[in-house]
Amino acid sequence: ALALNSSVNWRRARRFAVSAIGLDIVALIREMSTESDQAHSLVVDNNDVVYVADRGNSRIQTFDTDGNRKAVWNLPTAPWSLCLTNGPNQVMFVGSVGKVYKMDLTGKLLGAFGRSGKVPGTIDSIHQLACPDEKTVYLANLYAGRLDKWVTE
Repeated sequence: ALALNSSVNWRRARRFAVSAIGLDIVALIREMSTESDQAHSLVVDNNDVVYVADRGNSRIQTFDTDGNRKAVWNLPTAPWSLCLTNGPNQVMFVGSVGKVYKMDLTGKLLGAFGRSGKVPGTIDSIHQLACPDEKTVYLANLYAGRLDKWVTE
């Protein structure tokens, strides 16, 4: 999956993205800039749907590869990081402050785990996620300065 954050050099990112998946990042940025407060994470699924964590507006926006908005999913909290599982039946993990949400690719919430804190066994602000499968999630906790492996049931 392609992952970009808000501090990326967009000219360089566009060249990379176009060559990697044919994504028109300029159209996507143009569309996002009209309503997005802070696009913080971006992933692309197996069907070339682009998912953008709009942290400032507590939502995920989905786009096609031409930058046309497909859907907006309002969330109970601000999404900091997105991750898609591998394989034909992908699910998304959404990292936030103190919690990780599991969603299907239609925006349906499938579950959540975690409680806020900085000590082991808790989650602070999730700056990055990795999810090699539907049950294993690696978390980069921003303020605790810790990497965690969580295995869901």
